[in-house]
Amino acid sequence: MTNIKDVAKAAGVSPMTVSRAFNRPELVSPKTVDRVLAVAHELNYVPNLLARGLVTSETHTVGVFVSRPENALYSECLSGITKQAAAHGYNVLMACADSPDSAMTSIRVLMGRRIDGLILLGIDFRSGDGDDPGQTLIEEYDKFYRNFDSLAKECYEREFPVICISQAEKSSAPHCSGFVAHDYCEGAFTAVKYLVDRGHRRIGFLAHNVTDIGIWGERYRGFFRAAEKFGCETHPEWICRTTDTVDGGFSAMNALLDRSDLPTAVYCANDEIAVGAINACNTRGVRVPQDISIMGHDGNAIGRASWPPLSTVSIHFREIGCRCVDLLLDQIAHKPFDRVGKLISPTLIERGSVADLRGK
Repeated sequence: MTNIKDVAKAAGVSPMTVSRAFNRPELVSPKTVDRVLAVAHELNYVPNLLARGLVTSETHTVGVFVSRPENALYSECLSGITKQAAAHGYNVLMACADSPDSAMTSIRVLMGRRIDGLILLGIDFRSGDGDDPGQTLIEEYDKFYRNFDSLAKECYEREFPVICISQAEKSSAPHCSGFVAHDYCEGAFTAVKYLVDRGHRRIGFLAHNVTDIGIWGERYRGFFRAAEKFGCETHPEWICRTTDTVDGGFSAMNALLDRSDLPTAVYCANDEIAVGAINACNTRGVRVPQDISIMGHDGNAIGRASWPPLSTVSIHFREIGCRCVDLLLDQIAHKPFDRVGKLISPTLIERGSVADLRGK
């Protein structure tokens, strides 16, 4: 197992410099910090927090890592985490990064701050930035979780709790000590079932470009599971892949509206896509829900501000944040601990974007 002396030797510095690079980086030159962190990453070094003599010294601080803090859902989750942690007398330290290598480095630095446990929010590395996040990078996603699961395994062996937000069926980091998940597949199923219950059988799908990993793959599978179960029409030309943004939804809905044969309803993979779809309809004089119905998935604030207000499925991200803290604090207090999981069920939110076609 790699120790601080191994890192110091490989980086050509003293063990004290390695310690400062993690714990007091302001005391070390940026060039040296970068070299030490790069070597630590290469050697898969876990900082002093996991040293046996420090594990019992609690700091009442939890660490949180998130790859896209600008994401509204992650912000809501962070709100739940900070509120629940504060209610139990804990502080929160947060780190973020936009690539697998920098993410692992940030997590190691975070752990070097002597946190009592770590919460990993959803990981989503993108090809773009700013207002255009671009595409989800699948290879980067896989690379991160391969490295992170190795770290999580060592943490579990040392009774250091690591809680992940994951999808319902499996965790991308199976060696985490616990996970909290929203059932995205069931959420998509619930959304389509609601449309069917309102008399819709011809249903389109505005999906994120990614359909084979994580939360996006779960929504994709949930949509088709419901469509098959209820005998819905799902023509390939009604399935449009786009970015998970308002602009992406606007573009995809415009492309769909160019067709002469339209569905009566469209399920959107998230609320941003759905709001963009509503905007496209409003721009082109297509009435929602009189001419076409729009259904979202997430339940964040943007859906309340659209016109008409968006019917959607809530994934309860604030509650997910609270439950992450509950699991983490329980494991901090009860060692040795077993791996645990908590599944948050979706909830339907009925507003004004879906027409009732029953009896018509």
